[in-house]
Amino acid sequence: STVGAVADGVGGNGHGDVASKCVVDEGRHAIEERPQTEMAEIFRRAKARLTRESASYKGMATTLTVVRLANNKIDIGHVGDCRAYLLRGNGLKTLTTDQNEAQYLFEQGILDKKEASRYPRRNVLISAISADQDYDLYTYNEDVLSGDRILIVSDGTYSVLNKREIVEASLSSERPEAFVGKLYELLRDRGVRDDATLACLTA
Repeated sequence: STVGAVADGVGGNGHGDVASKCVVDEGRHAIEERPQTEMAEIFRRAKARLTRESASYKGMATTLTVVRLANNKIDIGHVGDCRAYLLRGNGLKTLTTDQNEAQYLFEQGILDKKEASRYPRRNVLISAISADQDYDLYTYNEDVLSGDRILIVSDGTYSVLNKREIVEASLSSERPEAFVGKLYELLRDRGVRDDATLACLTA
């Protein structure tokens, strides 16, 4: 199996870089020990590790999105507001749901799509991995086709690049490395203010 993960430390709480690194490390250990480890167990271990580390770094929190690809199936575990996209030809499908205030208010019918995209507190998470609070684990699985690309991005990436630009970069890149390189080039040209991380898996 192939596994990709993106974690984005919550800046307001401090030590976000430590938080994101420790949950990704713990997820990697869990999968190396047993490739078929359930997503719920991966996230349970990630939280336990972060809780241990938080004795030294108070109040830290992070998002975590994990995608495992095996036998033309993807298995996703997700907490927070990173996103996983499925790219197939000239189509792009969002596989995760943002766990933030803007998405919550959109789902409640309080904001429309345009209002949600401009909502000033759209970076405020309603679920994250931290020592102090429980998280809401979103899971998803789907069959994929040979040649499909699964892109995992932080909010600092998708708030700058729109879906059409991501699709065009993919269509014009035969190799996944070239695709990722084009996206980073676009991000650099825009002068990214937030942490912009991305990872690509190919079926």
